[in-house]
Amino acid sequence: MSGLELEIIPSLSPKSTAAGLLVLPVEIRHQIIRLVLAVPHLPIFFQDYGGPLEYRMPLKPAAWLALLYTCRQLFHDARPILYGANCFTLEEVETRNHRSNVLGLFIRSIGSNAGFLSKLRISFPATEQVDGQQGEIRLREDALRNLELLRKECTGLRTLEASIYGERRYLIEENHSILDSVGEILKEIDSEFRKIASLNTIIVEYCSELPDQSIKNILDSLDWTVKGPNRQKDEMALSLWAWGLYLGD
Repeated sequence: MSGLELEIIPSLSPKSTAAGLLVLPVEIRHQIIRLVLAVPHLPIFFQDYGGPLEYRMPLKPAAWLALLYTCRQLFHDARPILYGANCFTLEEVETRNHRSNVLGLFIRSIGSNAGFLSKLRISFPATEQVDGQQGEIRLREDALRNLELLRKECTGLRTLEASIYGERRYLIEENHSILDSVGEILKEIDSEFRKIASLNTIIVEYCSELPDQSIKNILDSLDWTVKGPNRQKDEMALSLWAWGLYLGD
């Protein structure tokens, strides 16, 4: 399934639904729309190699987006609520030779709706080893492009959550030979995050294990909220990460 496809259940009567909602005061109408569209389990977007943007959604409500199809006015009312009241998860699959571009594909696919996004969950910006310089790392060009895309298109973004998985050992284990470089790259990432003018909360979630104290000290100095693994969460993201490692072997 690609994109956020709008759905209509045959038994739904769009005209009667629209007529019933449009006679209500705007505030009450928006409260009802929020009750319908704000859900606890949002789609997890991903991309197979060279394929289209896809998503999986646990516990997807029946006719979840059908309200947007009822009439032009409700479509206009519902879009900001759909994208502003929910947190979308964008999972990149990264191997030795490939990294997907889910964030870029997602923002381009929703167009101007990106401006309504208030909370987004992404994979932590990708880095790479600097050729010929032992222990030196830098932000990858695709990561910089995506951060610029966030800054330009997600003008209402207030909370950004970045996920770190087990393969990012330099962000987990203390390594004195590269610790200074890790500190510099994290400060650079923080600087790029802070260029998003509307952003006021940055959350870094470690999905496999917590970092050593020296790494955590650097993260704390950046005024980020650091979270550990939550075993109760939906395991789709970890499954996608594991699948990416398997394909990369």
